[in-house]
Amino acid sequence: MVARSWLIFAILFLASVYLWYRADVRRKQQPTDIEVPIRLSDGSALDIPLSIPPERACEARIQYPRPAARDIWKDLHELKGVATLTRKGKVLAQAAMPTHAISGYMDFAGTTLFRFHSGAGDQKYVLSLRLSYVPADLHNIEGKVKIQDDFFHYKDALGLTLLSRSLAVVIALSAIPLVYFCVQKRKASQRIDGTD
Repeated sequence: MVARSWLIFAILFLASVYLWYRADVRRKQQPTDIEVPIRLSDGSALDIPLSIPPERACEARIQYPRPAARDIWKDLHELKGVATLTRKGKVLAQAAMPTHAISGYMDFAGTTLFRFHSGAGDQKYVLSLRLSYVPADLHNIEGKVKIQDDFFHYKDALGLTLLSRSLAVVIALSAIPLVYFCVQKRKASQRIDGTD
């Protein structure tokens, strides 16, 4: 019984240490921020080589400066085509446009194409864009393809940290009765030995 309790205690401790380590590794990774200038028009067919750090949760976007068009939000919703990410000829992610995942900040607006995880080892990828329709206001305006860390990457690191700390609390709380039980058992065996 006691041996089994100590085994469970050790497993929980190792799990807590591992989760803490994984969270720490994620926090210390340099942010992914890759930008490639593009110009799109009807019938555009681009194959963009990319070098993406290994084992990352990323998202791919097309962005334009907000002043690039009179109604940039409407234009992004009207983009039509297909975006495909490949590695060594294997398709990793694909999206049909418009994706309707539109967002922006003060100086730019963009559409998220897809989220993906980069693999280990070879970091060479190709993003293929095949556009059948591009609104006139975006013709030959310089935009960019942007690869960056997925927002959920940071949520994962936070989740791992919280889980690690929760496990540490569980270990500490479960250790108290276990130690108390062992102490009481030792005292009882000493009393028995004393009576003999």
